[in-house]
This record gives sequence, structure tokens and C-alpha cells, in this order.
Amino acid sequence: MEDSDFVYDAFISYRHVDRDRKCAKWLFEKLETYRTPKSLQRLGVPKRLKKIFRDEDELPTSSDLNKDIYDALIKSRFLIVICSTETPKSLWVDKEIQIFRELGRDNRIIALLIESEPARSFPYSLFHIKKHLIRSDGSLIDVDEEKEPLAADIRPRSGEKIKYLKRMTYRSN
Repeated sequence: MEDSDFVYDAFISYRHVDRDRKCAKWLFEKLETYRTPKSLQRLGVPKRLKKIFRDEDELPTSSDLNKDIYDALIKSRFLIVICSTETPKSLWVDKEIQIFRELGRDNRIIALLIESEPARSFPYSLFHIKKHLIRSDGSLIDVDEEKEPLAADIRPRSGEKIKYLKRMTYRSN
């Protein structure tokens, strides 16, 4: 799939708990209103991003949520995963990561760490890729390969407020 064929520039995946939902909404608004710097526009980069997918904005009601989510993942160039200590508990988030990997877009998954440590906040599928290997006798085995995910870290640090970190995250994009 060519980059121009995608409907969404990003699919935001998150656990539906208050803190994660607020972060997803903030990120959605920032990305939807982002303007590309003029220096990049002169190089051919579009002025604005395409649509950003966040389920509560795009799918207010759905008769087949599984299909709609799958279709949106297929149509998304990047997957952004909001990561908190609640995220690993979400089967949906883990499944969305697995689907994106199956689409061959491993290098387009970005984690946004909002609290705790990666080991406690990243879903299993961010750290592990299931691979099918063929043994010399022709039999198949499944192997988990560990992978270090690409991540942006906006956890509050000593002396820094979350508002500042969000602003710096937005500016660096």
C-alpha cells in the first residue's frame, strides 16, 4: 500500500479508562490541528496530516466493531499506542498491535509512554512478535521474539509538569 492510499495517518489505540482516554483525546486534537513547518512544506510534505482515527470519534455506534476496527487499522499508516499501567490489561489494544504487525507494519508502531516503566505499561505484543518457524523436519513451531518498541516518553519528571512535556512532545513531532 502506498502512503497516499491510506485514509488515516494514524490510529490511536488506548485502554478506555479516564487517564488514557484523556491522553488519546489530547493527542487526537494535537495531530488533527498540526501544521507542517513551512521548510518541510517546501520539500513537498503536505500542510496537514490526514485524518486521525480514534474510535470514540470515528465509531460512535457500530453493529460490527471487530470489522470496523480491522478496516480502520488497514487504512492507517501508523499505530500509536497510549501506554499506562492499565494498557496491558486491554485485550483490544493487544489485538490491534497484533493486527498491525500482521499487516507488515512493525516499523510504524509508536508507543506513547504516559506513566510507570515500559515493563509495566507496554502491552505484551509491543515487546513480543510471534513468528512461525519451520524445523528441518518440516514441522512448524511458534516462537516469541523480543523486540524493543519505538516510544515517546511523556511521563512527568522531577521539576517538569505534564503540560510542559506534552508541549515538547507536540513540538518535536
